Amino acid sequence: MHRIMYGLALAITAILATGAVAQTPVEGPQSGIWTLAGSPYQTTGGITVAPGSTLTIEAGVEVLFDAYSAIGVEGSIHAQGTDGS
Repeated sequence: MHRIMYGLALAITAILATGAVAQTPVEGPQSGIWTLAGSPYQTTGGITVAPGSTLTIEAGVEVLFDAYSAIGVEGSIHAQGTDGS
């Protein structure tokens, strides 16, 4: 158990040290395309997709939600994923 926790702590520390956890911070109104090149997307607050707007998320894009952040969708979201991505 201690080895697993120690290994996990090292992995998290390495990710945080390199800044690899979040590349693109997002909050507020969203539309357009979230690309694989901008992934991962990290919510830093609530996000919304307004009526008449579309948010397209490319296959393989990773979206990370902060605690207590939410997504409100009055428009539409198109997530272009597959079983593998």
